[in-house]
Amino acid sequence: MESAWLDNVYHSISTLPVEAWKPHVVMLFRKSCCNRDHKAIKLIMHHGFHIDTPLDSSGRRGIDYTLWGNQPKEIELLCAFGASLQRTLHIRSPLESAIADKRSEECIQMLLANGARLSNLRPQYYHKYVREHHVEFEERILACRAKIVIILGIRRFRKCMMLYDRFLLREIGFSIWATRRSARHYIPFEKKVRRACTKNTNGTK
Repeated sequence: MESAWLDNVYHSISTLPVEAWKPHVVMLFRKSCCNRDHKAIKLIMHHGFHIDTPLDSSGRRGIDYTLWGNQPKEIELLCAFGASLQRTLHIRSPLESAIADKRSEECIQMLLANGARLSNLRPQYYHKYVREHHVEFEERILACRAKIVIILGIRRFRKCMMLYDRFLLREIGFSIWATRRSARHYIPFEKKVRRACTKNTNGTK
């Protein structure tokens, strides 16, 4: 394999037929993850590469390599493609690695925001690394998720459908979820939602 391919992975593979670089896809994907090459990652994934394929003899995956480089944007990209956040037989989970190896707070927050949970850490090894601000951040994520569930749950109330537009509810849900990593606390509104549903139901009897 030519070393020039690794200098600019996207430029190399985008100008060659798939058959030319597919035999080297593991090495190319590993290099893309290390080099923050978003375009190359997307192109390789679109050609059917499995996101959790081991990239070396130790079984490390793409998300493990992005953690080494403290790359929160690449972590978010791999999570969007469905990267597993669970530990394997030989490899720690991404969150365990991030906390134990003291990776950047942004990387830890990105993992928590995309489904990793502190409760899944093995207590005998990793609970000693958890700090209060990690717990507080996870609580905000879960609170945000609860609000989304409430919003989507409104759609199950037939009587409320005259008051709330489905498209609008979906957009509100997306907007709230997009701010899940915000430092602000989410204002509880479950009671307001239930009150609105109750009023609508009573008014149509």
